[in-house]
Amino acid sequence: MFLFKNQEAPHRHDSVPLELEQIDVSYQELGNVHYALHNISFQAKKGEQIALVGPNGAGKSTLLKLIAGILKADKGKLLIFGSATSKHNCIAYVPQRSQVDWSFPVTVEDVVMMGRTRHIGFFKRAKKKDKEVVKKSLDRVGILKLAHKQIAELSGGQQQRVFIARALALETQLLLLDEPLAGLDIPSQKIIFDILEDLRTDDVSILMAIHDLSLSEKFDRTILLNKEIIAIGKSDQILSSENLLKAFGGKVVIAGN
Repeated sequence: MFLFKNQEAPHRHDSVPLELEQIDVSYQELGNVHYALHNISFQAKKGEQIALVGPNGAGKSTLLKLIAGILKADKGKLLIFGSATSKHNCIAYVPQRSQVDWSFPVTVEDVVMMGRTRHIGFFKRAKKKDKEVVKKSLDRVGILKLAHKQIAELSGGQQQRVFIARALALETQLLLLDEPLAGLDIPSQKIIFDILEDLRTDDVSILMAIHDLSLSEKFDRTILLNKEIIAIGKSDQILSSENLLKAFGGKVVIAGN
């Protein structure tokens, strides 16, 4: 559900939380080399919230997995606070809900406590402080009363809040979310956005893949992606007909417009 590292590299205070420079990720198919990502370069500032948009197969999930350290680049530089991603445990990655086994018998509290593993250590008991952090994290996302529920019993919106609570317990500084709003109703989406807005007080940098282009206006910047970065900036400035045609290759209707 989440990825977190046990080996922590020192953070350079003069470095941005996330920096990618000329990143390539490729694969072979029928003897030919294809790019999953090509020449990806951008930075995320401290506390910045960035939307990642593009068509299916554009490389959004690949990019998030790359930053999380699940995948490796063929070429380029990827730094977290000035150091390689493999040396950090300040990253929380939330995959698409369809990739999670919701039948696994574990409670909400247990899932969030897993975010404390790097503080507790493997095979060690949680201390009073860890339990307090978990309780506070659950309360902050409004699901403390669900602490002893099985995760399979929760709604989609509640499950996503469990993931965010776990990131809070992890004390993440870089939160990566892959389509967390997929399948959620409008009230549930609003709750998620309210929580993300609250995370600004912690200076958590967020990179979030979304499907609904109209929601990109809620973010500081938007990356329009299709293997390569088509455009990056404020959504009202980069989501032009020309750029959308480059990214999607056809007519795109933005909800609400």
